[in-house]
Parts: sequence; C-alpha cells; structure tokens
Amino acid sequence: MVSNLLPHLIDVDIDTVQADMEDTFEISSLEKTKDFNPSNIGDGQTYCTKHTEDAKRGVGTFGFFVLTDSALQERTTIFFKVFKHKRKRDILFCRDPFGSTERENIFKLTFAGIVNMDIEATKTISLRSLIDCSMVESFGVGGKTCIMFRVYSSLPIGRDAHLFVFDNGAVDVKVLDFGLSKLAQQWMTLMPT
Repeated sequence: MVSNLLPHLIDVDIDTVQADMEDTFEISSLEKTKDFNPSNIGDGQTYCTKHTEDAKRGVGTFGFFVLTDSALQERTTIFFKVFKHKRKRDILFCRDPFGSTERENIFKLTFAGIVNMDIEATKTISLRSLIDCSMVESFGVGGKTCIMFRVYSSLPIGRDAHLFVFDNGAVDVKVLDFGLSKLAQQWMTLMPT
C-alpha cells in the first residue's frame, strides 16, 4: 500500500496484468508551477513527449508506469503536470507510449488533454485506470478527461507485469486513497445459430 510522500519511484505489488487502479494525488504546493499557453497543446504528441516523465521541474510530472517490466525496459506512462496560465492553473494529462514495447512496427501515438478543474481549491488530482493485458483506459478527475489506448508489450506479461508510481517534479506529491484490485476474468461462450 502506498500512502506517503513519493520518492522518485515506487514499485506497487501487483501480481496480475488485469487491474482496476484508483488513486488521488495531493500536491503540497502550487508555487513552482511553470508558465504554459494551452493553445500550444494542439500537437499533443510533441508537447507530452517534451514534458514526459523525465521532466524534473515545476509541479510534476507525476503518475504511473503501467504494463511495466521490473527493469523498466518496457513501460507505458500515464502522467499529470500542472502549469500556470494567466492567473489560473491548468492540468496536463498525458499518455506516453514510446517506451511501451520493444516490438517493431507498432504505431505509438501520444495522447494529451487539459483537465478542467480547480486545482487551487483542492490541490488533489484523481486517476482511475482499468488495465488489461493489451488495453489501458484512464480517467482523470472522475472522467473529466479520458484516455484509452492499446499496448503491445512483449516483456511485462502476466505475473511479470509491474506498476510503478513516480514523481519527478520539484514539489512533493502525496498518494492518497490508493486502491488496486484484480479485474475478474470474463469468459464468453458463443452459441451456434
């Protein structure tokens, strides 16, 4: 169970590749948010790649590596970064697939969106992700922004899959109300017509 200030990286004990994960991040301070112009988000792929999980300044990036192997050779990144625009704070919600697989000829597209909420009032951001062996659906702030995508991992399969929580920003982020449960396996029998 994760319930403290995040160091750079925490490996969450998960023994399945199919999971329902819910989390709320609490941001200690919004003072170090960097300036941002939302009109620049037009090309989400370029913008999120530029502000991926390795950006270590401001508020964020923080989030999860899902469908990850223990050595982080393959990882799909879902993350948030808080920016300042005029007098308001905006939350960038991204999915970065570029480290998600070592397989060749796989189309990898980054998705991004601005989460519409008053971060200054709560200083919290919620995330729910449904993770299956080849699909991840993520819902930022109760579904205000949703990202769904396919993943073609070759290393983190079955019990070898890991989930990491990370915080690479300049301010402390705390994990609150973390929940993780296995998804029930569904079987469907097709009846002949």
